[in-house]
Amino acid sequence: MTAYFSSVFSIVIICFHCKIISTQDDVSNLTSNYLGADQNRDSITPNTSHNGSAKSDDQSLRVIGGYQCSTREHGFMAMLLEQTNNGRWLRPCGCSIIQPKWILTAAHCIRYIERKYAVTVGMHTKRRKVLARRHIVHPDFDPKTFLNDIALLELEDSLSEIDGIKFVKLNTASNGELDPICKVALVIGWGITGDNRLAELDDLQCADIPMLSSQECAKKFRQHHKIYLPRNQICTLSTEGIDACQGDSGGPLLCDSTQIGIVSWGISCAEPTNPGVYTDVGKYLPFIAKYLDLDSEPRAEGSLNSRCTIYVNFICCALLIYYWKLTEILL
Repeated sequence: MTAYFSSVFSIVIICFHCKIISTQDDVSNLTSNYLGADQNRDSITPNTSHNGSAKSDDQSLRVIGGYQCSTREHGFMAMLLEQTNNGRWLRPCGCSIIQPKWILTAAHCIRYIERKYAVTVGMHTKRRKVLARRHIVHPDFDPKTFLNDIALLELEDSLSEIDGIKFVKLNTASNGELDPICKVALVIGWGITGDNRLAELDDLQCADIPMLSSQECAKKFRQHHKIYLPRNQICTLSTEGIDACQGDSGGPLLCDSTQIGIVSWGISCAEPTNPGVYTDVGKYLPFIAKYLDLDSEPRAEGSLNSRCTIYVNFICCALLIYYWKLTEILL
């Protein structure tokens, strides 16, 4: 009988220990998976209009002066796809994976509300296309000034870390008026490169670009373009011809592997007087939180740890029931 109760106690301890290990793994993954992001600009570049606001001239933006990188390193990076009326799939923008079923991009990348959208993920691992169940554009997006240039896509199927997918951490701080969030940020995309060519799917480009404070950026646009920078936008500017360009819109801008911005707009590409402009992610957490839980761990359904936990719990429950029945027989 003593041996019997020792066995039951061991099973309980094993089950409890397995749960603790699983929880520790969750915390570890929350820290690592919620880090990392990049940025890009899409097929719309605001130019100066007569009233000093920004307007679209239907151009896209892309990383210029960068270096080749990979979705192996940046597993949260994805490509946005748009289906035309004749069934063709276009690639207007970049985007980032923030949770197993949720994608973050720019509002101006969702050019036609009635069209179908999808994402291509795992460019350097298991490349596949995943359809979007719905797309959510910020209700106050202004296509003239690009204010509130942010959108979400909910996918039909969950993405899994088993396929090399990562989930990017979103920034919770705001860019300072006098000091930027970080001195140098990382931008990533498949847009047009220096030779005016759209990058191949396996030719992801990265670039390290100095950031500007909100005050410096606003001053540049007022002085050189008589444009008044909308609130909730952040900027980068390189004197060495490094910039996002056509095709990069919607992608992430990273600071210490945390997404701080979404590639939004700019005037031409890689000009030393023209900052690249990004949506300040930290200012839009309330909008994002309306649709997904930012406090939960971004674990994909069917991931290795979750399946392991299910199996262990099942075995533990079965063994406990077995010993319970055995108790009735012995007693």
